[in-house]
Amino acid sequence: MSRLNVWHSVPINKSSRPVFLENEHSLYVKEGVGIYQGKSKISGYQNGRVYLTNMRIIYVDSGERKAIGMYLRDASRAELVERFLRSSAKVKIYLKSEQSTTLNGSELGSSSNSSSASLREVTNVVWTCLICSYNNHIASNFDTESGDLPKCVSCGIKPSRELLKKVIEDAMNKEDQTKPLTKSQQNECPRCTFINHPSMRNCEMCGTELKPRTSATAQKLALLNGPGSPLYQNPLGLTLEEPEEYTNRKPYIKISFRKGGETGFFEQAAKVIDQLKWESLEQRGGVNDEATKVVQQPKEENRIKGGGIHSLQQLGEQQRKRNEIVLSSSLEDLEQLMYKAQDLIKIGSSFGSLVKKQNKVPKIGQISPLPLNKSSSLYIEELARHLCEYLLNTELTKTTSMITVHDTFASYNRYRLYTHGFGTDLISTSDFNKCIGMFETLDLPIKSKTYARSGLVVLTQRSIQSQKDLHWTILEFLLAQDNLFHYEKYRSEIEGFEDDYLKEHHQVYHGCTITEIAEHFGWAPAVCLEEVDRCIEEELVVYDKHISGTFYFVNKFDEKLCNLLRPEEELKRQAEQDCLNEQKQISSNLKTQYDMEAGQMLVNLRDNYDFGDIASEQHESPKNIPADKDLIGDLADLKFS
Repeated sequence: MSRLNVWHSVPINKSSRPVFLENEHSLYVKEGVGIYQGKSKISGYQNGRVYLTNMRIIYVDSGERKAIGMYLRDASRAELVERFLRSSAKVKIYLKSEQSTTLNGSELGSSSNSSSASLREVTNVVWTCLICSYNNHIASNFDTESGDLPKCVSCGIKPSRELLKKVIEDAMNKEDQTKPLTKSQQNECPRCTFINHPSMRNCEMCGTELKPRTSATAQKLALLNGPGSPLYQNPLGLTLEEPEEYTNRKPYIKISFRKGGETGFFEQAAKVIDQLKWESLEQRGGVNDEATKVVQQPKEENRIKGGGIHSLQQLGEQQRKRNEIVLSSSLEDLEQLMYKAQDLIKIGSSFGSLVKKQNKVPKIGQISPLPLNKSSSLYIEELARHLCEYLLNTELTKTTSMITVHDTFASYNRYRLYTHGFGTDLISTSDFNKCIGMFETLDLPIKSKTYARSGLVVLTQRSIQSQKDLHWTILEFLLAQDNLFHYEKYRSEIEGFEDDYLKEHHQVYHGCTITEIAEHFGWAPAVCLEEVDRCIEEELVVYDKHISGTFYFVNKFDEKLCNLLRPEEELKRQAEQDCLNEQKQISSNLKTQYDMEAGQMLVNLRDNYDFGDIASEQHESPKNIPADKDLIGDLADLKFS
């Protein structure tokens, strides 16, 4: 069976670096490598770079924008193959044996009667602990011969293999004997025989997981995605130069290092594979979490009595032993600190919400650090890609964004200092200049631009708009500021503001300064001054220079540019309409608020009573009916004047 299914596609960013997963970081990078599947080369993947991370092995091709990778959790061990004659040094990564949960496609299609039996779903089987009588669950496809026996969830005692075999066999025989007669019985609980609703996944009575129903569509999907299907064995459609063949029938992949570096890759890969095995063992409960390191109690030193050369030699030997113990214990403490590094990082991140954040550090996405040494031949190329990725995530986020080389040098080193700490090495000016020159060689989406007048060098996106379009963008900003000034002036007149500041500020349009234009586009003042000077040369912009400073305006002397401004009548109508709409919105909000408050104060005594309606009986005036004299008593003969 082919093992090309271990490879998966890996996305790459604009700087031709792989996109890492969450909590994934790079450990080793090397160029000039090729990928083998067993003894055969994989066509089209023989000249590229290999990235070793804490989760995967990633190959990035040098010619085309494509990348593939494999998870290190699928690897069992690593082996180094030394260079021999013309054969390059290689690193073998042995793959784990694939445990298939379904049968081959030939068995599935042998007969229509046996198709449902071959597509038997994996269900949970209940086994009862003989110690505490607790009902535990286990998968029906559990390997009772070589698999690790599960522990009881309640008492932690493992059952015997004979008990598990008997429980699984009884459950499978019961499943074969029970045939669904009606649609309602297809969702019958295998434990308490309660008939559940077809949409239920667990029994409503006892909570046991129900067996999913097998449909014709599910059978077809199982046939297509089964271990025998080509889509399952080779999902990426990789082609080999020769038939797939392995030594001793043990599947493996090979990474050929044609420019050296195999030793460092092998050491890091073996370390990561062992670490993943240990983490898997911890997750399965094979390691006691409460284990403590046993430290031997130091022996009491015997005091040396006497004098002479022999005593001095003994004192020196005793001091050397004491120093050796101190150094060894210090190294052990340092090793324990490294083991607790992830815990310390989590503790530090938990205090992040209590610390006031500074705006100096830009909020960017995940950018993996450089694991290369400065002596590596790949260092400058990877540094250029890393710098490109940093700029695209922080400084050059817009098509009009530009940044000077000096600001880039300071910003990038500041970013490395904030993210890696004070112990990191800053980028030198020589390496930085080499990275700038590698942008064109590596065809990265960033280019350098030099102004002839001042010699200023800036970095921009390669897909930036033309110079003429950039100048029109500056002109559109000045037009918008001019229109905004007149709009706010008319609106303040309509609203009747009598503020001295507004009167003084709205007397005349003062234009825009270099600082305002640079702040809008995110440029340095020197870059903005160069671009505005070019706009002046093209007669798009004029300036007014006096004691308060230099202010820039749209060239209204040009009739075509003057017509681009909005007419004053149109701005007045818009200001009036906006004021009316705002007043209507305020009135509507006040009315809604009043209705809600008044409605809460009313009490509805009768459901059919309509507030505001007056009954017809209330309009009729009451008739004067004389009172009974007996009721009045002695007051009947009294006369009132």
